[in-house]
Amino acid sequence: PDAAPAPLCTVVLSLAFEPGTKARRDRLYTALNDASRAKVEAIDRLRKAAVASNRARAAAAGGGDAEGQVVPRPAGKPAAVRPGFLNGAGKKEVKKSRLRGLYERYLGPQSLLRRSWPLAKNYVLFGGFVGMMHFKGGSLALPPPM
Repeated sequence: PDAAPAPLCTVVLSLAFEPGTKARRDRLYTALNDASRAKVEAIDRLRKAAVASNRARAAAAGGGDAEGQVVPRPAGKPAAVRPGFLNGAGKKEVKKSRLRGLYERYLGPQSLLRRSWPLAKNYVLFGGFVGMMHFKGGSLALPPPM
């Protein structure tokens, strides 16, 4: 009888797919368009609600249904929406410590050292090798023949 041989090992394969930059960009543009559309719809709903509120207030005040008429807010009643709420919260500038300022000036990502290092790296290496060969060249020499 031909018996099947016992397996020597088990191999488990897993595949992972990462979309390319074009697919990621398209997905981000789609998300941006959806967010913009939702914002426009929210502003439109808010505008319609404000118009309806003004008409209701005008009808309650006995002014009829005059289009474009501004109805004053009753005294003591706060505004339904604070002015400038769509502009977002104002960014408060955080005071930096002296140590943080020194770090950003000399070692930070926008410092002169960090910006010029990719250009200066080869010159520094070259100078270091020339200096090493000049001052320690004897230790680099081959031993005398026997």
